[in-house]
Amino acid sequence: MQNNSVIISDRGKKRILQGHKWVFKSDVIETTGIESNIVYVFDRKKKFFGTALYSADSQITLRLMSQRDINDIDVYIEESLIAAKEFRSGLNLSGDCCRLVHSESDGLPGLIIDRYADTLVFQTLTRPMENLKEVIIDKSIEIFKPLQIFEKNDTKTRNIEHLPLAIRTVYGTDRTNLLCTENHRVFYIDLVESQKTGEFLDQKINRQIVGRYAKGRILDLFSYHGWFGCNIENYDEIISVDTSETALRISETNFSLNNRREYRFINENVFDLLRDMERRGEVFDTIILDPPGFIKNKRQFKEGYAGYKEINLRAMKLLRSGGILATFSCSYYMNDEEFRSMVVDAASDTRCEFVILEYLRQSPDHRELLGFPESHYLKGLLIKKF
Repeated sequence: MQNNSVIISDRGKKRILQGHKWVFKSDVIETTGIESNIVYVFDRKKKFFGTALYSADSQITLRLMSQRDINDIDVYIEESLIAAKEFRSGLNLSGDCCRLVHSESDGLPGLIIDRYADTLVFQTLTRPMENLKEVIIDKSIEIFKPLQIFEKNDTKTRNIEHLPLAIRTVYGTDRTNLLCTENHRVFYIDLVESQKTGEFLDQKINRQIVGRYAKGRILDLFSYHGWFGCNIENYDEIISVDTSETALRISETNFSLNNRREYRFINENVFDLLRDMERRGEVFDTIILDPPGFIKNKRQFKEGYAGYKEINLRAMKLLRSGGILATFSCSYYMNDEEFRSMVVDAASDTRCEFVILEYLRQSPDHRELLGFPESHYLKGLLIKKF
């Protein structure tokens, strides 16, 4: 066996053959002369299965890049970035912000690149990808031609592989405040204060869909920077709720940029507020429910399920007859069927009937691979109360 080689079990081989991108530590049988983070994967019979990134400190020991033999990593990164760019160009998404690289789904495990107008914001979430950071920056300048590249490596996942945190401009003009567009609307981005790379771009299509149906008195729960509210035209009042004062401050900027009128911001816990609103007998025509992930691992499923059900039930009770609820979960550990079952459980407790208007999922720039279920995480339903 050549250096930088890894032999995997039959179970690991089966996962790769099914299109999966991960091989866990328990399925790594043997390693030979590991001198870099780029390794070549073989089965017990020494049959070649692909090139992967190797993380000795992670339970996900191998992250497959390609089923072909990669001899020149610089060329591979360049080809992958070009392919990612061409894929997004073919989607014809609105505005000048989108996800350009979605980790394993684009053959670059552990790398996220989002575009906001003329600025790229990236995250390297694993040590192997961190070690390739300079190549990624150089190739991104060449291919995407940004005015700025910003590193937003402040996620807790970097702690798993003992990586330092970093928030900084690595190329071009040094700006932390930007403007970008989506669905013919203008939005303010604060690269330092924001979560993720700046915004939750996976809701791009859903904001457009919800905007078509929304009407009357709107309640936007876990509203973050107000992008759902700014995508709604037909309304009487918008009430945006979030526990982050910073998020609500940015929301107010976005509402002003988009000439919103008749709106309020409430800095409060959503669970407490919904109980208070129910006691006061408040009602709404449209409710948007986009909470953070309540289920971070399998052990949290029961508790997280109960949390999702409670806020959905309380939101449903606040809807007037004919009202619309857009409800979401970004928890990978709650699959589509479990999410729908939770919504059904909540609806049954209201003793009202609901009809499904739309099934909602992540925007297609957040690529989903058929054989890699981890690439699908955001699911939602748009339902109407009768």
